[in-house]
Amino acid sequence: MLSRKDQKDKGISLPKNWCEEVENALNQVYEDQKAKFNKSFFVCGETFPNELLIGVSFLNEKNDSEQSLTVILSSDIKKDENQEDFLKVVLDSLGVLFDEIFSINDWSDYHLDWRKLENNKKELHFQISRENLKVSLMADKILNDDLS
Repeated sequence: MLSRKDQKDKGISLPKNWCEEVENALNQVYEDQKAKFNKSFFVCGETFPNELLIGVSFLNEKNDSEQSLTVILSSDIKKDENQEDFLKVVLDSLGVLFDEIFSINDWSDYHLDWRKLENNKKELHFQISRENLKVSLMADKILNDDLS
């Protein structure tokens, strides 16, 4: 998962329990789509000093070769910002994007360029791809282990 900004340092992974809570919430909210497509949500993310990056893949856990749908959301982090309110806006924005995706039959509006989304007076950026974040994370781990 590539950052929207030119980051010099490696990001800090979001806590696994937080990602799992978001996964569970998305799987409950979109239970019908999950059953219809035989897929579920996978969430991961990183923080940088000036950016939060969250990726959500809607994927088939049993078949990595099946096409996934991934939304990556990027938001600037401001030091004086209330973190709880900030995360609520980020999660709400993910819901807005997935609501739109699931509302259209045969949705296929993938784009790798960063697009702007404004929600609750907060500017966020997103991209939508076919990337399977689970596979990407496994590949990154293998490459990092080989380079060590």
